[in-house]
Amino acid sequence: MGARSKRWDFFRPAGKFTERNAVSRGEASGLVSLLYERRGEARRIWHHLRDDFLRLDREVKGAVEAMDRVHASGDNRDEML
Repeated sequence: MGARSKRWDFFRPAGKFTERNAVSRGEASGLVSLLYERRGEARRIWHHLRDDFLRLDREVKGAVEAMDRVHASGDNRDEML
């Protein structure tokens, strides 16, 4: 029981438990729902950012490969820019 009680101590409010800092089951349920909703929003934002980054990474790699091909062909048009 020692390990289990230590683990659950993390979830207990700091200080003495009183009715004032108690959370009802409905409030706790609402908070959990809100956390899952926010987590879903954060995941959607993360995936959009990741997709944008990967797209830009492909575009940059394509531009670098094009520049390498130009240099390999001996065409120096890019030096005029």
